Amino acid sequence: MKNCLSVIACIALSVGLMGCSKGENGGKSNQEESKIVRTTIKDAKYLYGVGTGLRSSGPDGGFFSVDKNGKVEPIRFITEEGDTVDMAINNIFEINDKYIMMHVNSETPGINSMLADKSSGAIFSLPVKISYNYEFHSFTDKDGNIYVKSQNMIYKISTGDMTIEEYIAKNQSFNDFVVNIDGIAYYTEGFDTGNTDKFQTPKGKTYLLSVLIPDIDEWGYGVFIGSDGDFYVYNQKDLELSIYKIEYASVSNTLFASIVTKSNFDIGYLWDINFVFNHERKTHVISNGDFSLEFNEDLKTIKQLSINLPRTEVGNYYATSDALYIKDKGTETTIQSFVKLNISDNSIRCVDLTNKGYEAYVVTSSIKNPEISFNGLRFSDSKNIIGQIDNNGNITAFENIHLSSQVMSLIRMN
Repeated sequence: MKNCLSVIACIALSVGLMGCSKGENGGKSNQEESKIVRTTIKDAKYLYGVGTGLRSSGPDGGFFSVDKNGKVEPIRFITEEGDTVDMAINNIFEINDKYIMMHVNSETPGINSMLADKSSGAIFSLPVKISYNYEFHSFTDKDGNIYVKSQNMIYKISTGDMTIEEYIAKNQSFNDFVVNIDGIAYYTEGFDTGNTDKFQTPKGKTYLLSVLIPDIDEWGYGVFIGSDGDFYVYNQKDLELSIYKIEYASVSNTLFASIVTKSNFDIGYLWDINFVFNHERKTHVISNGDFSLEFNEDLKTIKQLSINLPRTEVGNYYATSDALYIKDKGTETTIQSFVKLNISDNSIRCVDLTNKGYEAYVVTSSIKNPEISFNGLRFSDSKNIIGQIDNNGNITAFENIHLSSQVMSLIRMN
């Protein structure tokens, strides 16, 4: 059953009305109901959050927007009467080029998660609480519909009519999921679970991965998306690396796996690394830290590269319009250097942040821009900064952004 998304009914917000535009007595009291219709993000170049579980702004941090001129403002909310209100924000995540997801603390029951339109700031309340910790993922299909996770359910948000519905069978156990541009869902409990991983078609038919690929090796497989949006599965077994394509026949509502290529490469257990897409060459690279491979979809080949990349661990690589940055040195929570892979010719160079006087904590990138943005520590004055690394490895810090502590989230809006 589909449920409608709506503007948020706000009752007795934690801070109440701020800077009312209707005069001293013209606005509603903060015990009266008021409809929130948008948030103050439409002119932002960056969004960032400092601290956890804070109001949209507070003495210890909060969530802020930065416009193209570098002006920093707390993120707040606008009612249908034009009043500005403050509401506790837990976290903000990017969904796609059009939307972000905001997770808030509201005194109105059921108001926890909302979509916000980047260009207009318009917001829509979700009737379910979306997972917003490290488990958060979202995917967008070719029609602009959004897929998100809440506990043991994948939800489909139809952005055409702003409705939400359950997308997979109830009571499934999974930790991670992917939905491709055709609306085919894949969900898994994690590594060593090949016999329980599932695919579901857009029309609701479910397949076990172990049925589609009977010889799947539970310690040596992974799933990734190709340049055309189709699913691929790699399977390392008996010193042989095989790649399969998961194909969908829409008329019969059938999924089947076809072998694409096999090779004699043995890159060991793969549960923590994956293929990374090179959108310039339309190839995929993977590295176990000892040697690197490239899979070419069009040629249906796997070859070893002459370069040595760091391990392509999930979450440790960042794609721009010109390059792929892979974490090289650092700790579990810091990045001290990257290996930069030029996606046009597979040449590499080191981007050493520590030699330039920085270390990074949070990194964001986009294939629409050549730069990567980060929050980190500047050694020269021990300040937390938000900065940008250009295509030549030069670092620019935004001096007008004053941070009291490490950033918990950073989003580049354009």
